[in-house]
Amino acid sequence: MVVDYLSSLLEGNPSENASDDENAHKNRAFLVLNPVSGILDTGFIRRRFEHHFARLGWDYAVYETTGKENLREIIHAELKNRPNFVVAAGGDGTISSVANGLVGTDTPLGIIPGGTGNLLARELQVPLETFFALNLLTGKHRIRKIDAMKVGDHYYILNLGVGMSSAVIKETVRKQKKRFGFLAYIWNTLKQLAGIQPIRFTVTADSQYSQFRAAEVMVSNGALIGMEPLRWDPEAVIDDGQVNMCVIRARNVLDFASIALSALFRRQRWNPHYRCITARRDITIQTEKPMLVEADGDIIGHTPVHISVIPQSLSVIVPETTNLLEQTLTSLGVIPPEGIKKFLQKPAK
Repeated sequence: MVVDYLSSLLEGNPSENASDDENAHKNRAFLVLNPVSGILDTGFIRRRFEHHFARLGWDYAVYETTGKENLREIIHAELKNRPNFVVAAGGDGTISSVANGLVGTDTPLGIIPGGTGNLLARELQVPLETFFALNLLTGKHRIRKIDAMKVGDHYYILNLGVGMSSAVIKETVRKQKKRFGFLAYIWNTLKQLAGIQPIRFTVTADSQYSQFRAAEVMVSNGALIGMEPLRWDPEAVIDDGQVNMCVIRARNVLDFASIALSALFRRQRWNPHYRCITARRDITIQTEKPMLVEADGDIIGHTPVHISVIPQSLSVIVPETTNLLEQTLTSLGVIPPEGIKKFLQKPAK
C-alpha cells in the first residue's frame, strides 16, 4: 500500500515532457533488460517497470537480452512503433549496447541502473534506485544530448582503454561481479599492479603524432573512473564535443599510488606520471604488438583501434536539477518554496 501510494505521488504528468507530435499517438515505452546484469534482481526491475507503465495507461514492451542478438536491429525495429523513449536496464555494457541503436536518432535513452559500476548513471546523476529512476522517465526531466565515440560501425559512450584496464575487464568475470560487486574490479586491479609491463604506444590525436611507453591509454568521454571524486580528467564533460585521452606512465605500485592520490584531490594534471590531452575529431591507437581493447566495460577487440568523436549525438533523459536534495524533494511531489529553491541552488563558497 505504501509503495502504491508513493507511486501515485511520483507518476508525474507524462504530457509535461511530450511534444504535440508525441501526444498524437498513445504513449509507449520500450525496455531492454539484461537478465544477468549486475547484482540486482532484474525480475524485480521488470515487475516495477510493468506496474509503473500499466498504472499510467501506457503501451509498453520488454525485451530480455540473450547476448546473441543484434540489439541495434531490434531497437531500430522498435523505433517504427514511435516509442517515447527506449529504456536500458542493466550495467554500463547493456546501456552502451542500447545507446548504440539510438545514436543519431531523436528517440531518447532512459536509464534504470542495474550494474556493478553504473558509471553513466552516476555521470548524469540518474537515480540509482529503480523506484526513482522509473519515475524520472515519466515525471519532470530534461533531455541532455551527449557525445559518442565511434569504433568501426559501433558507438560507445563512456570510455575506451588499452593496457591495464582491458586486462582488468578480461579478468573480472560475471560470477565475481555478482558476488563482490565493484570490489571485484578493485581486487583485479591490485593483481594487475603486481606485474606492470609498460607498452610501446603510437598515437595520433587530431593529426598530432606521438610515441611513448605507458601502462595505460584511456580515451574518456565521461569523467568518472569508478566513484566520486575519482575522475580521469576533472575538466572532462560528456557533452563538450571532445574526448580526453589520458596516458598513465606508471612503472610501479608507488607511481600508481601517487596518481590515485592526485586524482583524489583532482590534481592529476600536475602528476609527472599522468597526462591528458583532448581530441575533437579522432584518435588512432597502435601498439608494438596487438593488445586487448575494452570499451564501456566490455572487451571489443585488439589494437590498432580508431575512434571518431560524434558530438551531441545521443539524447538521454536526466534530472532537471543536479542538486540531489532538490531532486529528491521534487520527485516526492514536494515542490520547494522559491526561497528554499534559491538556497538549494546557491553555489557553495
